[in-house]
Amino acid sequence: MEFPAGCVIGYLIFSSFVASSYGVAFSSLHKTLVLSASSPKGHVLTAGEDELTITWAFNETFPRGTDSTYKTIKLKLCYAPVSQKNRPWRKTVDDLNKDKTCQHKIVEKPYTPSNNSFTWRIERDVPSATFFVRAYALDSQQVQVAYGQNTDATKVTDLFHVEAITGRHVSIDVASICFSAFSIVSLVGFFYMEKRKAKVVEDNLQIVVAPPRQLATADCFHYLPSHSTCTHVSLVQVMTTLQDNCRALCCIGISYSLVVMRR
Repeated sequence: MEFPAGCVIGYLIFSSFVASSYGVAFSSLHKTLVLSASSPKGHVLTAGEDELTITWAFNETFPRGTDSTYKTIKLKLCYAPVSQKNRPWRKTVDDLNKDKTCQHKIVEKPYTPSNNSFTWRIERDVPSATFFVRAYALDSQQVQVAYGQNTDATKVTDLFHVEAITGRHVSIDVASICFSAFSIVSLVGFFYMEKRKAKVVEDNLQIVVAPPRQLATADCFHYLPSHSTCTHVSLVQVMTTLQDNCRALCCIGISYSLVVMRR
């Protein structure tokens, strides 16, 4: 029975698509690499500052030729179980295409069986968490064929903790304090202007209801600059403008302080 050429091609395309949608199972890999990770700072490191020295080699207890397909070594920073709890975005899955354990790439280098070392400065975007280092051996098709890691199978030994950068500096804290103080002063000034406005309006009403002959030039100078006319509307407009400016400055200061403190 012969199949049309179009059906055969379609079947091959579909098969390749299905195969690519499923990655290598981690449980199918052999731990043929011996790997260690250390730092002069111990087991508590700071992102963006401290360095991690990683060494790896082929485990010679395996038969000779086991690593004949190894072409590339990819080092990755991986979350320990303690930092995966209640965090599905870091979940461990046996299918390596779906696994979220090792999200931070360290380096990728050509494979050599021994005398391998790399010093890596922890990147600034690494979050606060507990980690270990894992190495994958890749073949010529960039498919994982073996692995090694600096911890045991349960991932509880030889772990290290990374403290993320908070993004706060002394200058930012000083600016926050200054704006907080400015906000308080502005708030006090706002209430003072409210009381002053009420008093001025009250006095101005007394002047307005007085006979016109009592509106002397001295009264105008008491409330407005010399170039202004002595009217009730002008006084209210001036005080309203001052009040609005004070309120705006107060809101800006308080908002900035809240943003800085939330960081």
